Amino acid sequence: MSFNCRAVTCLLHSHSWCFVFSQSFSLSMSCFRFPLVFLASLAAGFLGIGCERKPVATSLPPSKAVAIVGSDSMVNVVQALAETASNKHQGILYEVSGSGSGIGFAALRQGSADIAMANRKITDEERTAIREARGKEPVEHHIGWNATAIWVNSANSIEEISLRDLFEIFADEGRYNDWSQVGASGRGAILPVIRDSCSGIRDGFREAVMKRTLPSKGYYDYRPMRSVIGSQEVVKFCAHTAEGIGYSSIGYSAPGAKNLKVSRASGEKAFAPTRENILAGTYPLISKLHFYTVGDPDGPLKEFIDFVRSKEVRKVIEQSGMIAADSL
Repeated sequence: MSFNCRAVTCLLHSHSWCFVFSQSFSLSMSCFRFPLVFLASLAAGFLGIGCERKPVATSLPPSKAVAIVGSDSMVNVVQALAETASNKHQGILYEVSGSGSGIGFAALRQGSADIAMANRKITDEERTAIREARGKEPVEHHIGWNATAIWVNSANSIEEISLRDLFEIFADEGRYNDWSQVGASGRGAILPVIRDSCSGIRDGFREAVMKRTLPSKGYYDYRPMRSVIGSQEVVKFCAHTAEGIGYSSIGYSAPGAKNLKVSRASGEKAFAPTRENILAGTYPLISKLHFYTVGDPDGPLKEFIDFVRSKEVRKVIEQSGMIAADSL
């Protein structure tokens, strides 16, 4: 399949890309399967990790460009949606970059994004910062559902795991250090990997797995471990590390890695992160996917959000392993 591309820019924050679609020349989908242009430097501004959008030469007015920044878990599906929208709405530019939900909210606050992608809710602090900087309240738009998959090496004998097991592996007060403690044979020491601090899926996993019980409230911290930037990097780590385990969006995969069935408690039935189990609510690690805008959107921005929420593109969303908003 080919589509119109005016310019393609690489954003150096993991393997996140920024794409601009318009009527200029035709490129095949393969043009997005490898990094294209690395920025020489990063501007300090997004939560201490800079992201600089290069200006794109275009005859279209600025109001015709839609900049979408945020969740790395969502970037693949939103790229596909932007491609579909560019074919439908000729002449509108769509820039998409996946750098983490926190980066998206920072970009929305600074005015360098029209839409923040997030697989978690906006925090009170982020909401206040956007309102004070932009003069309007951020508005949430629910666009779908995502499953957080637990990834291990394909050669690992383990096929399922409980939320308690995950706590014991990832939490700072966890006790598991060897694969034999979760019933896997011949693996040795457990080597967990987590997402970077800008990641929404990192926060969502912590909320689902490491919640404190009375008398204390809040959440346990992660134990010291390797962190990576990007969901795909988590899956690749597990594919190349026999003792590895990590979490990422179900929308990613890699040869040599497999995802596990997950149970809510030890001894209970475990479920795979399939469409059927997400719809039934039996898979325990499910999160909402959101767009955020400053105030109510209008013009090309509203057109794109309405398009993404329509039944017309449900197939595009679900081909990525995610679930459209109107399916639940």
